[in-house]
Order: sequence, then C-alpha cells, then structure tokens
Amino acid sequence: MGLTISDVANSAGVSTATVSRYLNQPHLVSPDRQERIAKTIAELNYVPNNMAKALTTNQTTTIGVIVPDINNVYYPPIVRGIEDYLTECGFVSFLCNTDQNLSREKRYITTLRSQQVAGMIFVGSRPSNPSLSDHLAELRRSLPVLMVNDDMLDGKVSSIGSQEAGGIYQAIKYLHSLGHRNIAFISSSVPLNTYIQKERGFCHAMEHLGLGPAGQWIFRDAKEYEAGGFSAMKKIMELSKAPSAVVAATDQMAVGAVHALLEHGYRMPRDYSVVGYSNSCISSTTYPGITTIDQHGYELGKQAAQMLVQIIHGAEDDLSAHYLDTKLVIRKSSGFCMTGE
Repeated sequence: MGLTISDVANSAGVSTATVSRYLNQPHLVSPDRQERIAKTIAELNYVPNNMAKALTTNQTTTIGVIVPDINNVYYPPIVRGIEDYLTECGFVSFLCNTDQNLSREKRYITTLRSQQVAGMIFVGSRPSNPSLSDHLAELRRSLPVLMVNDDMLDGKVSSIGSQEAGGIYQAIKYLHSLGHRNIAFISSSVPLNTYIQKERGFCHAMEHLGLGPAGQWIFRDAKEYEAGGFSAMKKIMELSKAPSAVVAATDQMAVGAVHALLEHGYRMPRDYSVVGYSNSCISSTTYPGITTIDQHGYELGKQAAQMLVQIIHGAEDDLSAHYLDTKLVIRKSSGFCMTGE
C-alpha cells in the first residue's frame, strides 16, 4: 500500500490537516512547519494523489491557463505572474496555446475539464465578434473562469485588465505635448477586440485634442507583430504628407516600424517619434529604446491568479471586473516635434 497523508503527518510531527493545508494552501502554514513537512515529503518520496482527491472533491488543484499566441511577447510576463501566485497557493498551472484557433481552444477546454481542473484563466484579447466567446460564458456556469485583458463579454465572465483605449489616449496626449500634430496609428486588421479598443482610443484622442479626422492616420496591416509594423511603416513613409509621430498598437509592431525607419535612413526621434504599447521586454532592448505604455503584465498575472483563487474559495464575486492603471514609459524613440507642423 502506498504512503498516505497520515504517514507524512506522523513523520513530520504535525496533524493531517496541517499537511493538507501545506499541499493546498502553503501560505497558511508557518515557515518552520513548511520546512518540516517539505523535508519529510522528500525523505519519504511521497507523491500526493491528486486524482484520488478529484474523485472525492470533484476538483484538483490544477488551473488551466489558455493563451491565444505564445509568440506575443506581452503574454509571458502575465503567465509568469499567474504561475508564481498559483504556486504560492498550492496550485499547479497547465499552459495551453491555441494559436488563435477557436476549435483548438474548445478542445483544450474539454481536455482540461476531463482532468477536473479547479478553474481556467483565458489570457489575451478575444475575437471582436462576441458570439465567438459565448462558450466562455457557458463554461463559467459550471467552473470558475477569468478573462485577462479583455472584458468584451460585458459582465458574463469575471475579468481583469487595463483600459486599452485610455492607454492610447495617454500616448497621443504625450506626443501632442511635444508639439506633434500629425500622428499616425499602426494597427492590425486581424479581428481582435484589443485593436478595436485601441483604435477607439486613438480616434477619441485625436478628436478631443483637435487634431483633425483620425481616419486618414490609421494604418492597418493584415499581419501582426514586427512584420505588420514594418509593412505599415513603409506605407506611412510613402505619404506625400508624412506624420511626425507614430503610435503602434503593440510593442512588436513598434519594433517593426523602427526597423523600417532605420532601414530607410531615418533617425528617432529627430525624424519620427515612435511609441509602442505594453512595455514588453523588447521595448527596452531595441535600439533606440521605445517609449511605450506599461500594462504591468507580471502584476496583472498575479492579480488575475489571486482573483481566480478567491472565486474558487468563494471570497470573490464571480462576475466582477478589475482594471489596472496604465503608465507612460518614456525612452529615446520619442521627442519634440522637429518638422514645424
């Protein structure tokens, strides 16, 4: 017969309840007892039987974390924040990458449910058509579910994120303060809610600051990431009346725009100011460093995991929405307008 939790408790000199807390909510166990229990588990080579627990409680300590595209550099800090917090609370996360494929997402959901996961976190922007996310609202009726950086289901599923339209407004207001009046916006034609929200923020800022019709300054590309930014920037450089500043919907698009400018001999911020979005790792390592809007990815992930754990334990409303403030991070890709607009 295999080792039981009682064997661990007897060897460690603690109660079975304390060992159970250590395995499921270690932050509730004192450091000295954590050390004793961990040492005992290692010495006995004890492996918790989570499937047996699932049969009795209809739930494991596993959380499914679903991301739409692992190539998006904004997501890893969020996932790391989720994982770090869940680990502190005794949960284990399973990462699933859907490649923005809804059929694949639904297969992951089915698989995770068959494993009796305690909850699921859906990271990243959803398709702009709300009906393509209705299955999340249905899922939430039987399982704790949380959306990160998208609230398009309008209260049907709990969410946490940032005001993306407000972040773009912040970027435009900053460029306006530097004297820029002709400001372009690089986005993608991929039908995701994040691009729609950011485009709305751009249009609102341009109108509010009296910078004329925003439509003429919006450049969408069929590609995302660096390739989309590079392609859109080449179109902007071909304009007879070029803007003095460019705001990109993501840092990766901003990097692509910077590469296009450098390839054609332009310098930043003398010839163009460039602003990205999210403050991902590449915004600070690219030359020049890219001014961007910080969405606090790691902290967002930690708070998302905290929300889900609280929902699981009944300490948080399972239909709530939380927002983190964005922050402007100024680097060398932006500066005062030098074109005399």
